[in-house]
Amino acid sequence: MIGALIALALVPLAAWVQAPHSHSKARASAAAETIVTPQPTTTWGSTHGPSTRAARSEARAHTAKRTWKGTKTQRAVPSPVVKPAASSTTTRVVAASTPATAVPAVTASSARAHFTVNLKGSYSAARAAGFNVFDVAGSQNNPAGVKTKLNALPAGSKAMIWVGNLDNSSSTPGFTLAQFKAQVNALKSDPRVYGYFIADEPHPGKFPLAAAHVRERADYLRATAPAQKSFIVVLDGTSACGGTLGCEYAALAPSKTHVDLVGIDSYPCHLGAACDYSKITQRVNVAAKMGIPKSQMVPVYQAFGQEGKASGAYYGAPTASELSKMLSTWTAALPNAVLDYAYTWGTQTSAPQALVNHPALVSVVKSYNGR
Repeated sequence: MIGALIALALVPLAAWVQAPHSHSKARASAAAETIVTPQPTTTWGSTHGPSTRAARSEARAHTAKRTWKGTKTQRAVPSPVVKPAASSTTTRVVAASTPATAVPAVTASSARAHFTVNLKGSYSAARAAGFNVFDVAGSQNNPAGVKTKLNALPAGSKAMIWVGNLDNSSSTPGFTLAQFKAQVNALKSDPRVYGYFIADEPHPGKFPLAAAHVRERADYLRATAPAQKSFIVVLDGTSACGGTLGCEYAALAPSKTHVDLVGIDSYPCHLGAACDYSKITQRVNVAAKMGIPKSQMVPVYQAFGQEGKASGAYYGAPTASELSKMLSTWTAALPNAVLDYAYTWGTQTSAPQALVNHPALVSVVKSYNGR
């Protein structure tokens, strides 16, 4: 599920490709806001199988690129503007009350699937840590050839097919609708496909047809491969919503996009500040008020840091105890989620710190994943 983190309130997510790629998230939140709740007339959900900053004003730096083997870069999200004081520091501030040892136990439902990204073709360690959904890059030119990638998946795991950016930084989709349909047709009967990552942080304010583009893909997937899920990640944030929160949640709610699962990404740990876990609960509550059922929300949790990034570092890798607290907060907010998303397993230029080089974090995640 960073190369593309924020620029809207700022925060980033995703796909399992043969070449390194990134996911992005970023968001900004206002302290107190009046939320107007839309009244959807139709409920769309998981009808096919097991079912998703600073104190006053928050900003997230989020940069992301996705590189496809043999093709040009398909994804790039501009980096957010971050105050020098926040981005120049390369150290984390850990709250005094945070225990240095004795990580609190956190658990996830055994029925919940666990998704991560940036595996770079190596899955054994992540599978041992309890992950069972991995990102796999689709193909615009040889959709049937993606089966070869599925053959490399570990036993007991499935693929989330990445089909390129959609109304994120460009109106040109990574996959045209025809290419998307061809990919779905090629894998429609393959039980190794968990679903399709249709859009990572689309911005309907910038691209007014974003919801319609997502919806036509979700509808086609449901009609053609009803056992496979449609998934998007929504950024939202005060930058995108004119100083408040909720406009992107409202515009991209399942009643308007017909998707099965919606990722809510909130990254609470920043350089030079203690982790602010309240942002997780805040985002979940706002998303619910804007029409996204909690049963369809996917926690997108921070398992990365930008320490060591050449410039523009903003996010700090959580400690083991901080990650445990983060996961406990997500579990309390969304106890019945059917999927969660760890961003990120592998490193990338915009996220030099990740699960792969933080074994203490892997231990927390393994416990959380129920292993």
